Amino acid sequence: MFIREEIESKKAKVRGLLDELGLDGIVIKKIANFAWLTGGGINYVGITSEVGICALAVTRNGDFVISNVIEAPRLRDEEQVVEMGFEQKTYPWHDDNGENAAVNAILPGGKIGSDFGFPGSADVNGRLNALRWSLDRWEIGRCLLSMHAEVSYVENVPKLWNGVTKY
Repeated sequence: MFIREEIESKKAKVRGLLDELGLDGIVIKKIANFAWLTGGGINYVGITSEVGICALAVTRNGDFVISNVIEAPRLRDEEQVVEMGFEQKTYPWHDDNGENAAVNAILPGGKIGSDFGFPGSADVNGRLNALRWSLDRWEIGRCLLSMHAEVSYVENVPKLWNGVTKY
């Protein structure tokens, strides 16, 4: 589940970076930045990498999610990226250059920024991190909800164990 207004607000912040840095698009692949922009979405399979298996591209003319054909259905159905307004761009799973080709097709000859070292791009990771560091009202709401759940857990779980003598 996502909040459309939250996603659009974050896209607007990324577009502000486009203007500020004179870029045509920003490609986002780091797990933390992907999660931030999608309101908690997951773009990783294994947890031992800083970058995920797909990328988001925010441009002046549209927003895209770039993945191989195997990941595309999961991103559409589970992460709801299409409903968030990201157009899917896919490439064959065996194409080692597929992601680069997809980005270059979206932004032919454009000035690109990225958070993961996309070839020929400007490094915008620090700037994206700074956008994430200030929580918006939706993120604060999720933190408060989590905090209330934790308090309830701490207060009530001991009551469940009262009188239990065998484990």
